[in-house]
Amino acid sequence: DEVVLENPVVKGMPLFDLDRVEILRGPQGTLFGRNTPAGVIKFESKKPSQEFEADFRLSYGTFDTVDFSGGVGGALSETVSARLSALYQSRADWVDNANPTKPEKDALGGYDTAAWRLQFLFEPNDKLDALLNLHGWELDGTARIFRANIIKKGTDELVDGFRQDEVAQDGLNEQEIGAW
Repeated sequence: DEVVLENPVVKGMPLFDLDRVEILRGPQGTLFGRNTPAGVIKFESKKPSQEFEADFRLSYGTFDTVDFSGGVGGALSETVSARLSALYQSRADWVDNANPTKPEKDALGGYDTAAWRLQFLFEPNDKLDALLNLHGWELDGTARIFRANIIKKGTDELVDGFRQDEVAQDGLNEQEIGAW
């Protein structure tokens, strides 16, 4: 939405209720600052409009994975419209921690994340429009599981005895992120 996100945590916010994705050939330094010699990928959210619009998507998959996203919006008055968008994703812990000295958590790989966006569009005349955005995101889960040395040297095969649903880690593996 025309704002450059330089922080890796902010870049991790899930994308949802998108209107379009634009790929702009570089360099784009004049509009988007330095570090854009190869170009920019722009994600544009659906904006409020005077027309009522609602769309939702729900899916369920392996490891009790749930993915829900949707948005609803329309006119609040002749000059003001709004749109509320939301996303919820979760997955159960599905990787057992086989380390006998592990910390208190004995399963990994799960998460719960929720994100939302509330927008108000004020259009008093043909020459002025003002868009107010409020974004939020919360994540509670475990970080991605790093698995070193699982490929046989010189091949594209997994090592003997590799189990996708088991790991042996002795450190804490938690992450909580919240952003407004």
